[in-house]
Amino acid sequence: TTAAVTPGSITANGDAAAISFNPFNTDINTVRGQETGYATLNPLIGSAGLTNVTLSNGNLTFANSDTSYRRYVPSNVSMPLNTGKYYFEGVYTASPDSNNAIYDSFGLIDTALAGKGNFGASNVTGVWVYRRNGYKNNQNAGNNNPGETFGDSWGVGDVIGISYDSDNGIVSGYKNGIKQGDIATDVSVEVSFLVAGYRSCVAELNFGQKPFKFPPPDGFQPLNASTIRPETVITRPDQYIKVTTYSGDNNTR
Repeated sequence: TTAAVTPGSITANGDAAAISFNPFNTDINTVRGQETGYATLNPLIGSAGLTNVTLSNGNLTFANSDTSYRRYVPSNVSMPLNTGKYYFEGVYTASPDSNNAIYDSFGLIDTALAGKGNFGASNVTGVWVYRRNGYKNNQNAGNNNPGETFGDSWGVGDVIGISYDSDNGIVSGYKNGIKQGDIATDVSVEVSFLVAGYRSCVAELNFGQKPFKFPPPDGFQPLNASTIRPETVITRPDQYIKVTTYSGDNNTR
């Protein structure tokens, strides 16, 4: 026979203690931990003060309803030089205007330029992008310049990846996981990721909040507060600050 257990008669053994963990908890932040400052599109900065631009889905979806201008929005986390290697993905879910192929793009912008001008982040020094027509940026070019030959053209549904090696100033572009080449190899300023588009376009960004569709290049990480490496790393902090042991001498101080 089995002895009955009287309610309240169970006692802790040793260091055992009750905890509040519930294996059936459905709160995602409790289950997997709080997300660590992942980049999003910046709702405060963009071309023409975000005129006719709508950000949604936690500032990860970009829509330009302007009927005349191309627009851009940068990420809210920037990448100084020598702080690591980063990667993000973007996909256009709508882009009906045939002229968009010149201006729809993903890439980087000099952070000092972010928020200035109506430009579509394609013809300006300090902008490095992979355009929908398969070209890359053409710096110092006039409006409607198709850009420089780069890689395959892309369209709605294609996943575009942008990697940035801040240690060596290299920006690269990818289409559906296949590297198209280097957009630039001499970036020497602090930059932010960006999306740019012409009228009636919609794009979705992923900075690492969810699994990437295609594996990032080896050594590249999502952009968030924990992956931004300090520009100056003190490998021997004890050379500058450390504990000093004081031996008493029986004197009053």
